[in-house]
Amino acid sequence: MLRSLRKALGGDLRLVWLLYLKAGLFLFLGLGSSLVLLYVNPSLTTLVFLSAAIWGFCRFYYFCFYVIDKYIDPGSRYSSLSSFVSKSLSLGRRL
Repeated sequence: MLRSLRKALGGDLRLVWLLYLKAGLFLFLGLGSSLVLLYVNPSLTTLVFLSAAIWGFCRFYYFCFYVIDKYIDPGSRYSSLSSFVSKSLSLGRRL
């Protein structure tokens, strides 16, 4: 198991249980941070702006990893958002 873990950490993460662990940690981080923020500043305004920020970041993530791949440039693969931007600027595309 240690050998497969070392192999997984050396490159792309491919072990299913590590992917679920990573997702769980992200969920814990998001929920924990949100609860602490609401505990420190318990107001409707904080809740509304926090909800809007979470929704906005979710939509941005959707744009980055689905819309670009399916609609803007389906034939290419990008390692990061910055590689997409630099390729688009070098080709003279409008973003």
